[in-house]
Amino acid sequence: MAYIKPELVTEAKKMDLLTYLKNYEPAMLVRLSGGEYCTKEHESLKISNGKWCWWSHGIGGRSALDYLIKVQGIPFLEAVEIILGETATRPPVFVSSQKHKKPARIIMPEMIKPWKAFQYLTDERYIDWEIVTELIKQKMIMETREQEVAFVGYDEKGDIRCINLRAMNDSDFKQTVLGSDRQYAFRLVAKKENMTLHLFEGAIDLLSYLTILKEREVEYTNGNYLSLGGIYQPKKKIEESTVPVALKRYLSERKTKRIMLHFDNDYAGKRAMDTLKIILPGYEVKSFPPPWGKDYNDYLKRKNQRWGQKREENCR
Repeated sequence: MAYIKPELVTEAKKMDLLTYLKNYEPAMLVRLSGGEYCTKEHESLKISNGKWCWWSHGIGGRSALDYLIKVQGIPFLEAVEIILGETATRPPVFVSSQKHKKPARIIMPEMIKPWKAFQYLTDERYIDWEIVTELIKQKMIMETREQEVAFVGYDEKGDIRCINLRAMNDSDFKQTVLGSDRQYAFRLVAKKENMTLHLFEGAIDLLSYLTILKEREVEYTNGNYLSLGGIYQPKKKIEESTVPVALKRYLSERKTKRIMLHFDNDYAGKRAMDTLKIILPGYEVKSFPPPWGKDYNDYLKRKNQRWGQKREENCR
């Protein structure tokens, strides 16, 4: 069995991913705004402030060793040997892990008429056209010049404070606009007092859930719906986890007794649900993942596609 001295393993773990890629695989790096990077191979794998997160898979880390094992699927000992071999051949120039200073205010992308965003959400995502139309009127859904759909969050003064972007092509590109305050992630709240909150990972799942309620002729306009703007990642020790900032702000502003969790049907989603049940003891927290499929939009699409197929069969 192969063996590597513990001190050499420790040395390999010191290499952060950005330093590794810049020194040894620079062609893999794609620079984004605000000092953030992704890789050409995985657009949803974001690297910033000395850490990396593969959002589409709900995993992350700091070191290049973690990346080689978790993303590239390389066995532990082989991954250590790769890093040590590269550093022995050419010592790396380490990248500063100093955090980039965020601007005081959000840097607004250039927006255009949201024709494509409307088509994307209604035709490709099967979200109800009346819901989309109303949110476009309220400027909660927009479209950037780069043809990304933008989900917009406002503060109590009506100022835009958070924008989450989603590509409208085959890419899984997702990004939070530089300067965004995640406390003000995309949300819809009732005008009347309502003690129940429905919580989602992303805005598209939130809108998909509303569409399902509307299709079932369930009254949804008096409900409270909050998107976290991405996957919630608890700490390794669940009891050390903190409440997501968007949820924390919402709970500080509105009286709440019940929190209904509508996270993805995957490991990351289930672990997030389990964690929130533990760290929110003062609330009635229940899990309502989609009946089948990965997430609520996946469920909505499959349900409508099946209905369309049955309709075609009946018309033959």
